Amino acid sequence: MAATKARKGTQAVACLNSAAAALLGISAPAVAGPPLNLQTDIEYVRYEEEGGKRMTVDGPRISIRAPHGEEAAFTLNLSHESVSGASPAVVTFSSGNKPNITLSGASIQETQNHVDGTYTLYDGDRSWSMGLGHAKENDYRSRFGSLSVARSIDQGNTELTAGIGFSSDDIQSTNDPSLNEKRNTSELSIGASRTISPTRLLQTTLLNRHGRGYFNDPYKNTFCIGCGSVFLPDLRPGERNEWLLTSRLRNHFPESRTTLKAEYRFYHDDWGVNAHTLDLGWIVESGTPWNIEAGVRYHTQSEADFFVGSYTEASRVNQGETVSSDYRLSSYGTLSSLMRLSRKMSDASTLDFNMEHIRQDPSLHFGSTGSLFESMDAWLLSVNLKQEF
Repeated sequence: MAATKARKGTQAVACLNSAAAALLGISAPAVAGPPLNLQTDIEYVRYEEEGGKRMTVDGPRISIRAPHGEEAAFTLNLSHESVSGASPAVVTFSSGNKPNITLSGASIQETQNHVDGTYTLYDGDRSWSMGLGHAKENDYRSRFGSLSVARSIDQGNTELTAGIGFSSDDIQSTNDPSLNEKRNTSELSIGASRTISPTRLLQTTLLNRHGRGYFNDPYKNTFCIGCGSVFLPDLRPGERNEWLLTSRLRNHFPESRTTLKAEYRFYHDDWGVNAHTLDLGWIVESGTPWNIEAGVRYHTQSEADFFVGSYTEASRVNQGETVSSDYRLSSYGTLSSLMRLSRKMSDASTLDFNMEHIRQDPSLHFGSTGSLFESMDAWLLSVNLKQEF
């Protein structure tokens, strides 16, 4: 009898936490139990840089979550994306001038296919998950997997998680048919979430990722005019150790029917890159089937130790040394603005419209002026339908 009462009490707390999670706009606790019904999430995404003059990515994404009996659930994720346009291929440095970026031309036409599945077992205040997946592009293939465990303590108000992951990648190049390199990556993560009250939730996770193998970008090169006309292929270290700390706060205000979303991420790796990201969002319940969310995200990062961003730096590099002029490894800042409209179609379905503008600019780098690369604007648009059957 006591055990039965304890189980019912745990289920009640789990239901309360699940309701709080839904109210706060985040995923339900991992140990709350499998879904009662089949759930689908269908999304169409389009991303474009400089009004489509550079890179464009678009395609559907589908997620299906289904119960398996009363103590297990299966999740399947599928995506198919088309990539087209031009990307920076050669960065040329000459004395006294800013870096000159030569785009690849409208030569990129490829598809990206992704599939992964996760099976989760639930046992009272614990859950275990195993996942496997595969991703493929024209010149890239990845196989990956994960194992994780979650446990609920303190009458279900606190949840602890831990997980491991791995991936094995094959890298090729359409410019060099002889290229066939590999990269292996392992991950470790720990996390904790605390339901402070039915309207307030705090989550923190720490992830370590260690990769070994081929990290070069075979499509990017550096050319230095006036310093021996040195032509430098993208050459990066064969190992990378990364750390990512993430903290999230959700606070719902019943009186005003609004919710605050706050997230901070700190990233560090042994290539010399340190990054800070602050994400703030505000959800307004209108009292109608429509809800509105507005948000802003700021990101700033330092450059990698081997990044080349000027003629002076390029002139000092010798053949065979690690070097990259990839702007993604430079020092810069990004400011994004987000708008989301959400309509509750019925008790079992919700339709979302998302629009995000992304401004990447060296002048947005916190504390000092970033690299000499030009700024870039991008848009991310998506339509999302969630349905429960």
